[in-house]
Amino acid sequence: MSNSIIRKQLQVLSGEKLKVPKTKAKSPLDKIRKNKEEEPDILEENLNYLRKNAVLKKESVAAKKKRELVAVNLEKQKQKYLDSKKARVEKQRKKNANRKTLE
Repeated sequence: MSNSIIRKQLQVLSGEKLKVPKTKAKSPLDKIRKNKEEEPDILEENLNYLRKNAVLKKESVAAKKKRELVAVNLEKQKQKYLDSKKARVEKQRKKNANRKTLE
């Protein structure tokens, strides 16, 4: 079951959203309706599942590499922007200096 579905179910169970989406797939909400299970048990199951996935995503080597690549690329883009901005400012200063000398 995807994390987005579980998040929606948690929102419904916690009362944040009152609209219950109709699904054909079995979900924890269906368990509550059919088996009349306690809501906190289902919430606890969902939270444990989300925590487990979050830990796996944080510890994933591929995810770390992706984060590093994104950070490096963002830094490069930022540096390019700053360099081009400096060049534009210098060019403008030179133009202004030339105008003053000509006058």
